[in-house]
Amino acid sequence: MIFGEKMDNKKLSKIKCLCFDIDGTLYDLRVMRKTMFKKLILSLFSKNITFKEICILNCYRKTLEAFRNGVEITNKSLSQLHTSSVSEKMHCTSEMINQVVGKWMTDVPCDKIHNYVWPDMKNTLVKLKDKGYHLAVLSDYPAKEKVNAMGLDGIFEAILSCQDLDSNGYKPNTNGFRKIAKHFDLNPCECIYIGDSYERDIRGAIENQMHAILLNPYIETIKEQPHEFMIINKFSDLLRVLP
Repeated sequence: MIFGEKMDNKKLSKIKCLCFDIDGTLYDLRVMRKTMFKKLILSLFSKNITFKEICILNCYRKTLEAFRNGVEITNKSLSQLHTSSVSEKMHCTSEMINQVVGKWMTDVPCDKIHNYVWPDMKNTLVKLKDKGYHLAVLSDYPAKEKVNAMGLDGIFEAILSCQDLDSNGYKPNTNGFRKIAKHFDLNPCECIYIGDSYERDIRGAIENQMHAILLNPYIETIKEQPHEFMIINKFSDLLRVLP
């Protein structure tokens, strides 16, 4: 495993695309989750959300984790498979699930997300773009609303999600990593994926022949892993470690 700022200069010189996770990578997910938890509890007491709707959200998240192992390819999209699975478990319509998930996992967070972006995040992205890198996003969920809510309109050339790409699963077991490279007509080895989770982001990228950088803002102990990747503690460190 490679720590800190060490990476082969020859490899770095071939990098043309920087692809980013969103949640926990472009903003502080821990603080955001605490805010959302309080919001849900207050909304439950004020009857702006029902207990049934909270159960739907919980089921939706658990189903996502189950789908991280990959899903069987059918005539349904990943998004449709996800929704229909939750619909069966919760005994409610797909329309209701989409309404609840859309409100509480996109609309409400987007109203608050700008408060939790990492310091110098936008400035760092602008400088990386000025260096000539292609900038992209690959998230599990559709991400354009979050990107816009963070004030990053026009920064990324591609904003893609596993659901958008009709992927075969969520990170790490998704072909979405390779589809990002294909979008720019690049080989995966010409791309670096930046994320905050080893299991979801780093392992998934490396197993798809991308390079990877782990953002570790809380300076947690990282267990020894069989893969080679870089670790940084601040988002702005990207300007120091990338040529």
